[in-house]
Amino acid sequence: MRSIYFGVILGLVFTFFVVTPARAAGLTVAQAQAIIALLQAFDAEASVIANVQHNLGISTSQVINEHRLGSPNATVVLTLYCSFESVYCTKIFPTLKKILDEFGNQVAVVYRHMPLRQIFSQAEPAANAAECIAEQLGNDNFWIFAESILTHQDELSANYYTQEATRMGADTAKFTLCAAERKYQKVIDVDVAEAERQNVQGTPSIIMRNVYTGKREKIDGALPHETIVVWVEKMLSQ
Repeated sequence: MRSIYFGVILGLVFTFFVVTPARAAGLTVAQAQAIIALLQAFDAEASVIANVQHNLGISTSQVINEHRLGSPNATVVLTLYCSFESVYCTKIFPTLKKILDEFGNQVAVVYRHMPLRQIFSQAEPAANAAECIAEQLGNDNFWIFAESILTHQDELSANYYTQEATRMGADTAKFTLCAAERKYQKVIDVDVAEAERQNVQGTPSIIMRNVYTGKREKIDGALPHETIVVWVEKMLSQ
């Protein structure tokens, strides 16, 4: 019976918001979030959720708690797609923090998961562990945990995540269960589907967007600080 209900719901959503996305224009964010929540409750495929989100005009950040550094009112948002075992993601983190210091409230960074599953065995478990930290300890500790993972890539394992969670003050039993159950796998899968939609093929990759004009650019790789500054200045002027 559940599958029948899901088929009907998915058919309606597909008709109204995938085939004819213009119908979504009159929805409030809350209404759009309710549709996504319904799809999640019925275990819809990540690609379907990402497609509907796109046509509804809302991002993952409006469905779940956003992992953001910087002002919520920033003009330019750098959405960073990273894999926790990527050495190049390790290099981009200090660069982006320096950019935030330099541009202040004009710029924000948002994290999205892009675990390179075919290359790194711990990329996906690390992403789930980071989400489990965020569940208990909030956004600021997500970033602390993320930096810890990136700077200890040779030590990544279930034991390492648990030890770090305990050190940070998380409830060890709750964290261990959350990570073991891969509680946030759907969140990660939606991030990956969203990345694929935007032609993100490796990490790090940054989707840079002016939230007021809608202008956007994609930049790939752990580019030098000076290069990213030029891109940010360009985006602020558009």
